Amino acid sequence: MYKCFEIQYKCAVSLIMEFTSYTSRGRKKSGVNGFYIERNFIIVRFVDGGTYTYSYNSAGQHAVEEMKLLALESEGLCTYINQNKPGFE
Repeated sequence: MYKCFEIQYKCAVSLIMEFTSYTSRGRKKSGVNGFYIERNFIIVRFVDGGTYTYSYNSAGQHAVEEMKLLALESEGLCTYINQNKPGFE
């Protein structure tokens, strides 16, 4: 999990991104467990515990936007990643 720390007056504040749970629309088993979307990237968490960031720089804008759409529709994200092998960070 990614954490950002801001130290002020000897206090540490932790900001933790919240992942959206991913459940396949057809209730089929999916290799994706959750995702987090920002403007120019998507972070995908897989059921095996792996977490990968797909950004405009690593995967390309078209691939990232397609993955965002599939994630929000809960349909085919893992299949898309397996078939297209987008680059990740």
